[in-house]
Amino acid sequence: MAVFRFFSQRPHAWLAFIAIWILFEWLRSWLLTGFPWLLTGYAWLDTPFSHLASLLGVWGLSLLTLCLAVAGFHAVKERSFVALVVALLLPLIALTSPSHWTEEVPDSQLKIALVQPNISQHDKWDRRLLGPMLQHLIELSLPYQDHDLIVWPETAIPSLYYQAAPYVEPFLAELEARQTTLISGFPYMATDSQRPEIRRFHNSLGVFSSGSGVYHKQRLVPFGEYVPLENQLRGLINFF
Repeated sequence: MAVFRFFSQRPHAWLAFIAIWILFEWLRSWLLTGFPWLLTGYAWLDTPFSHLASLLGVWGLSLLTLCLAVAGFHAVKERSFVALVVALLLPLIALTSPSHWTEEVPDSQLKIALVQPNISQHDKWDRRLLGPMLQHLIELSLPYQDHDLIVWPETAIPSLYYQAAPYVEPFLAELEARQTTLISGFPYMATDSQRPEIRRFHNSLGVFSSGSGVYHKQRLVPFGEYVPLENQLRGLINFF
């Protein structure tokens, strides 16, 4: 607000309002790995305008929302004809623009299964339950062995892979024979080649059959998956 007050007495202060709002949302989306929730553009989900997300992205939708809000405000407060035209023209353009930006290609469909085991977080990291939990995942996935892709959730394998391998490798071998790809989340431990005693753990996504590859999650949830400014906060707040 202090920044906006600086511009509020200048001509076209509404442009400064829109720019400051968008800049704040952008900063919030990456600062300390980001808090990218409740952005203004998400207000368009489940509306006739949601298809614009394919064209503009969430930042474009945020900008459009602010332009509509400011134009509507000026149209009512100042009885501005130009603002009224803008406030009506933008929704009209959105409603008359194409609602689909992709086209289905015949004979190129993939059969994909998403498997959700619904395991309690209280039980998930209990090492005594590792075998039964993985067996439950496998049993849920058995009907989809003829699919092109099976996807298990984030950290569906709740252990380092070598600990889970005895339980899942027979199933993975069957998927490999059928050329079915399995993707799952799992914890990954990496060691420093120069200093093997240093270990770094990642929240990762891996391809376990009919392919290969590992992705380490880069944008961790602040205060959920890591503590920002950990050295400072842990000494100040007992909660951390």
